[in-house]
Amino acid sequence: MIIRKIINPNLSKQFSTFSKMNNFPMMGLSRRIKKSPFIFETLKAGASDFTVYNHYLMPINYNENEKYNKNLDKDDNEDKDYLNLINNVNLWDVSVQRQIQISGIDSTKFLNFVLTRNINNMKIGQCKYSLICDDNGIVINDPLLLKSDYNKYWLSIADNDIYLWLKGLNYFGNFKD
Repeated sequence: MIIRKIINPNLSKQFSTFSKMNNFPMMGLSRRIKKSPFIFETLKAGASDFTVYNHYLMPINYNENEKYNKNLDKDDNEDKDYLNLINNVNLWDVSVQRQIQISGIDSTKFLNFVLTRNINNMKIGQCKYSLICDDNGIVINDPLLLKSDYNKYWLSIADNDIYLWLKGLNYFGNFKD
């Protein structure tokens, strides 16, 4: 779902509508969808499209800011964010990502069960990228893993409710606290 032009009391020219190009209906935002702490700054930076990510609004395009798109041809039909990534710089609000702490005697054993890589030799302060797959081998998340202390880890998760899935695996997996 893409939302265009969120109402912002500080920016009167912003309107809350779905993209008329795709004939999407008007949509009201509920309390279940939260705003990032940086929502007003991203709007000032020219954010034009949003998606829902971890129950937060996250900007996905900044196409409407002339300053941001200064080196791009206005008639160019290619994705301006992609061209900015290649030629300039892009702005992403990563405050919408969530961290899950996993700690306890069997935390390493549990994460070796959940992740697609062996973490037995991770050092405190070390960070690794990994995948989480379901029982059919389908990737359901690609978190960063930080070993923050002995038997204590943080997963920085991508977009879904992996927390509940991990709790279920822990409950039925006979892992010690």
